[in-house]
Amino acid sequence: NLALYDCAKRLLLSRISGAHEREVTAVAASPSQLCASGSRDKSLRFWRVDAPSEGSNLNLEPAGDLPDAHELVVSAVDFNSLDGSQLVTGSRDNTVKLWDAVAQQQISSAVVSRNLVTHIRWVPNSHQFLQSGEDKELKLWDSRPLKVVGTFSRKQYIQTCCDVRQDGDQCVSSSNGFGGNGCEATVWDMRSKKPLLELIGHSESVLTVGYYDDTVVTGSADATVRQWDPTVGRETAILPVEGAGPIACVRPLPQVANGLIGAATFNRGVCLCSVGSDSLSLSHRY
Repeated sequence: NLALYDCAKRLLLSRISGAHEREVTAVAASPSQLCASGSRDKSLRFWRVDAPSEGSNLNLEPAGDLPDAHELVVSAVDFNSLDGSQLVTGSRDNTVKLWDAVAQQQISSAVVSRNLVTHIRWVPNSHQFLQSGEDKELKLWDSRPLKVVGTFSRKQYIQTCCDVRQDGDQCVSSSNGFGGNGCEATVWDMRSKKPLLELIGHSESVLTVGYYDDTVVTGSADATVRQWDPTVGRETAILPVEGAGPIACVRPLPQVANGLIGAATFNRGVCLCSVGSDSLSLSHRY
């Protein structure tokens, strides 16, 4: 299923049952009201956010279908940060693909051996994007020739997710792990490709990570959302989400209602977390 939420008004606007034939594994939204979703059914599908009439709630409407976008599960999707006219996808089939989001046609494709893609995040205001993978590496790509232009120091565990700070100078990745081994997020220097510090505190795999202004937010299989000061590696807030199971995705929403963090969970739906001074609190659950 796919769902569209109004986070400021705490409303579920639209839900599409059977949006894909199998589990939805990645979603992204562009500035132009176009969304994209990838799935275990190997397809890439486009959706338009639209209001059927003036004053009515927004809906998700089908806007395109690429049924064989990859040979295996589509594990990562992100629109380019310049104007949303291009889309990059990654898969467990070792390929990264660049698409024309308007024409919905493939522009280029690149294969890197043993590069099982876990996440992709475009560098703000750039032609480059960051990619994490099961080979325990972060890779920096240039979209114009679609090739790897930099690799970061290899970690000990699978890198599950990544994000880039708004100024493009630093990035962060999260690590798989168990029993406190691994289970960290790592802050990196984008120029040197070397780690600056590690954010240690989760007891199970850190599945998701993102920047919230000048802080870092993580979600883990230990059912907690945590906020960090990435300049010193200090945990500033922790929110246990009771009964949530693993936190699959966090998405900072600093522009909404004095700041929110959206957290997708295995067992308790989508949660909105309010951000305070050195505090996180559960604001709403869909």
